[in-house]
Amino acid sequence: MVSDEQNIPNKTLYLGLLTDSNEFFPKVAIKALEGISKHYPNDDSVNLLLSSLKNEENDDMNYFQSNYMQPKHYHITTYFKKKHFDTKHKAYKAFKRNEDVNIKIVGVIFVPYKIMTSVVFMDSPCDNEFPHITTLLGSFKPKDSNELCKLLFSKNCPLEKEYLNSFLKEYEVTVENDIVETLFLKEFCYKGELTIMNQKEEVYFIRFEEDIVLNSKMTCFTN
Repeated sequence: MVSDEQNIPNKTLYLGLLTDSNEFFPKVAIKALEGISKHYPNDDSVNLLLSSLKNEENDDMNYFQSNYMQPKHYHITTYFKKKHFDTKHKAYKAFKRNEDVNIKIVGVIFVPYKIMTSVVFMDSPCDNEFPHITTLLGSFKPKDSNELCKLLFSKNCPLEKEYLNSFLKEYEVTVENDIVETLFLKEFCYKGELTIMNQKEEVYFIRFEEDIVLNSKMTCFTN
């Protein structure tokens, strides 16, 4: 039964957090590509898209339109309805339509010509194991962001430990002869090859040195 208090329409397919597209894109995409390009300056697939988003050459927009498109909106799915909403689920119970929620974009996954996905940390309950925002689409679909995150961050996957540690790095400092372990943020970039939908793909992940903090609103989505 749909809660009147939460004001969730019956036609709702999933609950989520909606960000302002003008604030989110291209800020996140450009920052990610600039970071990746710094680590891998000779990778054309990165530099061509970066140049396109920054409109550095006349043919840039044609390149972008030929290879990529923006998703309909920038959102995090917090709870996807199966046949019915589980009103006892923590993500459902926490939902308050139009309430503001701050989110942190901590990094971005990029598969050239396929998809770009932003990795999100937040305090709001989420049914998704790896909260994310599909940021740019090539030949992949938005739902493929889920599989991509799993292939990178799940158990025994390339960045499992980094994700579990919130991408924090450890180092030791000496204070008056005592060794103190400290956690800090540090940009790092991963590049590797993953099998996605039976196809080997080159995959990048850039962890920002400083999180991008954005506002979002709890929203009911019907498509």
